[in-house]
Amino acid sequence: MDKKRRKDFIIKICCLIVAFGLWLYISNIENPIKTTVIRNVQVNIVNKDVLSQYDLVQLPKQSYTVNVTVKGATSEIYAIKPSSFKLEADISNYALKKGTMKIPVEVKSSPGNVSIINPESLWVKMELDNFSQKKVPVKLNIKGEAKAGFKTAEPLVTPDTVTVSGAEQYVNYVNAASIDIDLTNEEKNIDETFKVIPVDISGSKVDYVSVEPYQVKVQIPLDKTKYVPIEASIKPSKDKFFTSVSIIPESISISGDAYKLKKVEKIFTEDIDLNSFNSGDTVEVPLKIPEGIKTSYSGKVKVKITYNTVIQKNIALDVKTKNLKEGLEAVLNDKEISVVISGTDDKIKALKNTDLSCYVDLNSLGEGTYNVPVKVVIPDDINEVSYSPQTIKVTIKKKEVSKTNDN
Repeated sequence: MDKKRRKDFIIKICCLIVAFGLWLYISNIENPIKTTVIRNVQVNIVNKDVLSQYDLVQLPKQSYTVNVTVKGATSEIYAIKPSSFKLEADISNYALKKGTMKIPVEVKSSPGNVSIINPESLWVKMELDNFSQKKVPVKLNIKGEAKAGFKTAEPLVTPDTVTVSGAEQYVNYVNAASIDIDLTNEEKNIDETFKVIPVDISGSKVDYVSVEPYQVKVQIPLDKTKYVPIEASIKPSKDKFFTSVSIIPESISISGDAYKLKKVEKIFTEDIDLNSFNSGDTVEVPLKIPEGIKTSYSGKVKVKITYNTVIQKNIALDVKTKNLKEGLEAVLNDKEISVVISGTDDKIKALKNTDLSCYVDLNSLGEGTYNVPVKVVIPDDINEVSYSPQTIKVTIKKKEVSKTNDN
């Protein structure tokens, strides 16, 4: 069995050798004429600058190749490669428009020992689109947060718009020019030039367009930050004074130059006039932000103020005598005075007549008639406005001793 297999193998080898020898003979001795197709021969597009005259551009991702049918001796045919040909398509001889253009191919050079069978049927298709351009904004895509104690100020982008150009169908997709900036743990100002990326409305990159300028300058100041309390600035009032103040929020974060920031210990509200609202009302008041200081809080703060109103009251007081010598008696020309007092409405309303008093001091005075000043005594939290009369005519004489009849 093994001998038979070896015999068959030897026969196959011999046949292969005979066939190869026959092919060599035919190819080199007989060398017959053969027709074949050379595929994917590159075509060079010339005079492409003419596209600008029609406001047209080539669409991307186009390959300009043709299949060339040649005829010649077998030995020559086998030596031909796609690079053996120089083919051109001249687009300057045609009226161009948007869409698919069919351009004839011209054979500039080819191997001299073969002939091209199909030169008239060589064409390439060129996809053209309208040239378009538009301005789009530069948008910053900031990621991460600066180091604790720092805050990013308003970025400055120069220029803040760029021009995108190219095929209309791609330019129409562009919504903005994007720049990615990572501020994670950053503590220094950003002042750099960044390359912009054209993106669509979803933020995806748009290829096949040109951007001018393709780089822009981005400046992002990083300011020091700190929290400071808010204090209400209340205008002085003659007849009102506040008793309690609450503010929402009680404090805010401010940022700015480190030197200026150090000098700010609190932020005041705009002046509040107590006469413009009732006690216990909540009012919204803007803040007074010092020059060079910034804050992210742009709204008004809510301030609730309770205050007391100063009022006046007229009270009649009986005049008493004081320090009258023994054995004497005093007759007062006026036994009552009128006193005008002022104070907060709660204090005045709670005041009783017994909380006030008035007297004339008759110390060291003997018999006779005198004009004695009246002294008024009022509580410490009540103010005396005026009283009348301020002096009283007093007559001092010996006290009469009553007589009793004995039966």
